[in-house]
Amino acid sequence: MKKRVYIPILALSIGLLYGMFSSQFLLDLDLTPKKVDLTFGYIFQNNVSIILFMFLGILSFGFVTLIILLINGVSVGILISEFINTDMAGFVFWNTFPHGSIEVVGFLLAAIGDMYIIRFLWEWLRRFILKQNNSSPLSFSALQRGLSFNVLAICLITVAAVVEVYII
Repeated sequence: MKKRVYIPILALSIGLLYGMFSSQFLLDLDLTPKKVDLTFGYIFQNNVSIILFMFLGILSFGFVTLIILLINGVSVGILISEFINTDMAGFVFWNTFPHGSIEVVGFLLAAIGDMYIIRFLWEWLRRFILKQNNSSPLSFSALQRGLSFNVLAICLITVAAVVEVYII
């Protein structure tokens, strides 16, 4: 595997660990059950907007993408810590894990896809803007792979929204 895969996994893992071990210092969560009617459209729109912001993070050469992934990792880490520290761990787990795990994988795949697109854009920038013409061709396979990862991510968050609204 290449660093385009490892860097997003590392960002998510750091956020996850930080959230788990510092949740008691970050905030006090009230996890008492509340009935909230979330619609498929609302959840899907929210998740697509996150993926869109991650995609726009390409313009910062992945910095924004990785920050969003790090923040998601912190959120999941806090939730995992609360699973462990509350008497409602089972309730919280079964109401978040089925769709949450699919969402996290979707966001991770979107970030990995963005890293591939950044590779293509970096090669394009060097060749056509900075005039550092080397003999190697542009890596259109990196662009194709990056877009494929992002399409797969949107499919996964669609499934996650269906699970969250209609199955849980």
